[in-house]
Amino acid sequence: MKWIKEKRSELQSIVNKINGCVTTNNETGFTFKAIDGVIWANTKRGKKWGQAFEEDQRFYVAIDFPVGSFELKELSERI
Repeated sequence: MKWIKEKRSELQSIVNKINGCVTTNNETGFTFKAIDGVIWANTKRGKKWGQAFEEDQRFYVAIDFPVGSFELKELSERI
């Protein structure tokens, strides 16, 4: 759907303007990444912090966050 693709591009543009964040395209959407990385455990570090993807007539955004790093209320306010 054209509308979904437009909103996908709009969201991707907004995220790319956030300092330290970047998106990379994938087969069904794009991946959210942190340039400096995200600490997922005491010894594990990665760059991915979420993904946006299209499925049929829906557009989903899945945001990953380390357990204990955010309270759900705080995360929803940031979003």
